[in-house]
Amino acid sequence: MDEQKNQLEIPPMPPVPASEVGLPQVLNIRKKKMFAGLGALVIFILGVSAYYAYASPGRIWQKFSEKLVIPPVVSQSFSVAYEDKAEVSEDAQKTPLSGFISKIKFSFQGTAYSNSTDADHLQGNMDMNYSFGSGDTSLSSKLGMVIKDKDLFLNLGDNPVVTSMLSYFSPDEEVDWIKLNLTELQELANESASGTSSSLDIDYNKQVREYRAILEKHAAKMVTVDKYLGREDLHGSSTFHYSNKLDKNELKLMLEEVVDYAMSQVLGIGETKPEDMAKAKEISHKFITAFTDRLEVHTMETWVGASDFQLHKIKFASNAPSLASLFSVAMAAGTQEIAEGDPDKTVDYVLQHMTFDAAFSLEEEFYDFGKTKEIVVPEKFFDLVKKLRTEMENQSMFLDPGLDDSNLIK
Repeated sequence: MDEQKNQLEIPPMPPVPASEVGLPQVLNIRKKKMFAGLGALVIFILGVSAYYAYASPGRIWQKFSEKLVIPPVVSQSFSVAYEDKAEVSEDAQKTPLSGFISKIKFSFQGTAYSNSTDADHLQGNMDMNYSFGSGDTSLSSKLGMVIKDKDLFLNLGDNPVVTSMLSYFSPDEEVDWIKLNLTELQELANESASGTSSSLDIDYNKQVREYRAILEKHAAKMVTVDKYLGREDLHGSSTFHYSNKLDKNELKLMLEEVVDYAMSQVLGIGETKPEDMAKAKEISHKFITAFTDRLEVHTMETWVGASDFQLHKIKFASNAPSLASLFSVAMAAGTQEIAEGDPDKTVDYVLQHMTFDAAFSLEEEFYDFGKTKEIVVPEKFFDLVKKLRTEMENQSMFLDPGLDDSNLIK
């Protein structure tokens, strides 16, 4: 009885449901986890969106176009080819050069390096293999070039004509390299023109800067995107690969500007009359218009760096003017008759009958942006400017057999 009484007096506490223990705290924890997950998802989505907005094919091309500047320090490899399967006409075959013009094909490929950081001290080099063929005749050789400051060194390879010329200038010693100091060459030209109003005042560095500026001015409008073809790694760099379209009108404007500037540098020397300059530009513009109007681009592709927005590669293929047809038209009797009456009609006649049946291709890669290299000049060379100066001083157009050449070979 006492035990029953105690049980009634002190009943046990009913168990509290687990769902009611710290319910606000549980809900708060769940909310924090949910918001944290949503926050991470939002950050992930924003990050992915930002990446694709920044690194999308369209954005990469836009950045490339905005900062389109030719890098001052760059290495490159290149391959260029031209083939014209046409033969010259019967009239043209009577001329001595006809054998070199029929069924022409040439190509060259190689590597190069340039450093134009200091415009007054250009540095660079190039090694190239080239081949030329006409009909059943072909010739292959190498070409080397080194430029440091104002000194230009050329190695013209195993070309028989060049070898014969060098052996004539230096019969006792074999020399592969020719040296041309650009400053001395300009001074020599001015000396040869002394007593006339003609004089050379050529700033080579300024010309290089001007041509680069013209290219950079037109390039963004001249080349646009057609399709995005994917991503590729080139020389250790990730690139975006594009198929492109060429704006031929912008190309025409660029070529006209290049030709006008070049003519102002060449024809501006001496006593060229303004009307003669204007006529020369007019004729040049006719050729440029004919070229751009009849140009057919078969392939144009570019590779742009995903992080540096630089051009890493370009591939191009198109038709081209037939040199055989141009030579044939120039040698035709009808052309010569027109030339005697009206030069403008002659140009129109030539352009009308010139064909564009030849093929042209270019492939070029750029790499090692900003990576400088040491330029080593040849130790042994033939100083062509000194030779020309010596001949001028001796008032002779031919080499004097008794002349001491020891100071010309280094």
